[in-house]
Amino acid sequence: MASDQDVAPAVALAERSAAAARALGGVGLVRRGEVLLTERGARPVSAAHVVTADLTDAATSSGVADAVGARLRQSDPTLHARLMPEPEIARVVFEAAEQLRCESLVPTTLPGTRRNLTRLFDRWVDSAGQTGATETELGLHLLTIGVVLRSRLTATPIAEDLEDIIEATRFGLAEAIGRPLRTLSRCAADQAAFAEAALQIALVVADRFPEERSAAERATLREAGFVPTVPPGSDGDDPADGDTVGVVGPDAIHDEYGVFTTAYDKKSEGAALGRPEQLDRWRLALEQTSRPFPAGRVARIAAARLSTRIDDGWSAGADEGLVDPARLGEFVARQDPTGLFRLPATRPHCDAAVTILLDCSGSMRRHSAATAALCDLLGQGLDLAGISVGVLGFSTVDWHGGRAVTEWRNAGSPANPGRLGGTHHLTFARPGSAWRAARRGLPALLRPDLYAEGIDGEALEWAAGLALQQDARRRILLVISDGGPMSTATRDAEGPAYLDRHLAAVADSIERGGRIELSALGIDADLSAFYRRSRSVIYGDRLSRDTVHAALDLVTGL
Repeated sequence: MASDQDVAPAVALAERSAAAARALGGVGLVRRGEVLLTERGARPVSAAHVVTADLTDAATSSGVADAVGARLRQSDPTLHARLMPEPEIARVVFEAAEQLRCESLVPTTLPGTRRNLTRLFDRWVDSAGQTGATETELGLHLLTIGVVLRSRLTATPIAEDLEDIIEATRFGLAEAIGRPLRTLSRCAADQAAFAEAALQIALVVADRFPEERSAAERATLREAGFVPTVPPGSDGDDPADGDTVGVVGPDAIHDEYGVFTTAYDKKSEGAALGRPEQLDRWRLALEQTSRPFPAGRVARIAAARLSTRIDDGWSAGADEGLVDPARLGEFVARQDPTGLFRLPATRPHCDAAVTILLDCSGSMRRHSAATAALCDLLGQGLDLAGISVGVLGFSTVDWHGGRAVTEWRNAGSPANPGRLGGTHHLTFARPGSAWRAARRGLPALLRPDLYAEGIDGEALEWAAGLALQQDARRRILLVISDGGPMSTATRDAEGPAYLDRHLAAVADSIERGGRIELSALGIDADLSAFYRRSRSVIYGDRLSRDTVHAALDLVTGL
């Protein structure tokens, strides 16, 4: 554990880093955990060489601050989001290119800033080799693109030892990216023109790696910072387009949100989502899903972090303290003060209630078994620690708006209809109930046709309302999702950022309210654009220790 002497310099360093970025970028920043965020809670940079930096180190922390400042000063986030490509690998390359463009525009009159940025990038190159990212073909391609882009934009040569590592990959890409690469340095000051060339390069790399990557490869790439951003208007699988989150104030966004019709909205109990024989089959599959450790360990971790000491009467028979009236007669008779006193007694108590809200959009279907196992393990462990647990979910009643869209079209397709389609709010384990009884609906998470689209903002409002009904000192709401909201019909009618803005506004309102501790666990996704407290993890074929610990950290406030 860090000592007070260790913590003080780290806090001062964080404050200096945020101040430097604020001065250069002209936008207020705050430090949350290990990242710098805007005051609206959005992470302004997702490029690999920035997000992997060690912020406890003075040199790299200064580089991160300068990188964020350059991005805030030189880049239009709305334009960047609108041009963001669809394939996840293309998003990684496109994000890196834009960040490097902004850094290349730092004037020569700021030599210290330029040195910080060079040091930051060089340390990322070194770490990419140490994590094993360069041992995969994809990792080597991404490293090569980053190195070549920076060399071209800053007109600096590539180190000889690094040249040897990337030579073959660079040669293989030369013909396909040569022309747009030559364009980049000439138009670095023009974001739109630069983006056009960067997009060509990004799609070349994405086309070479169209297949799904294994969990091991994802984990390795993630460690090197190659994490695709969640684009606005996307559930993780759809293209980005439109405005970025946070352009308009949260209250205005919340007020402008509308719903065309609630006639097709639906609420379901998990236990009613299948026939008895189906539920039995899913329950057996859930129980056979491997868990990284027993529920007792979850209980011990949660109890240690969430429990407080409460009064539990008096402890008698002490040799010091307050005189125990019940022992006075004995003292008078025996004139022996032994055990005459009493002390206040306390006991540990977990006065908390946890609500888990699950994204049940189509892209989460492949994670259903691991997600169900995670919820069951958390539910059992937290229940053993005396903490109430509820599990909720959200989807839509159909794809592409269904009957609501038909009704809207029959009405003449009026402009600005608001949300189109029916929401489907699901209760898998009712909050406030004992886990043994509450978990009966959890196996329904394995029902394949449960997963459709996702209206996150309204689901978050619903879950927060239920969380507030829990009689506990600490009300904790954990969202588990693999991306932003997605409703095809709403996107087509209102624009791709409509649901994103509403989700950001709802989350911001809950966070500012202070009555609920809100956090989010991103599945193969970075959700920091929506939630101030978030972690992202890689889901593999089975539930991992890292995923459980990340969820526990969020639940317990670490």
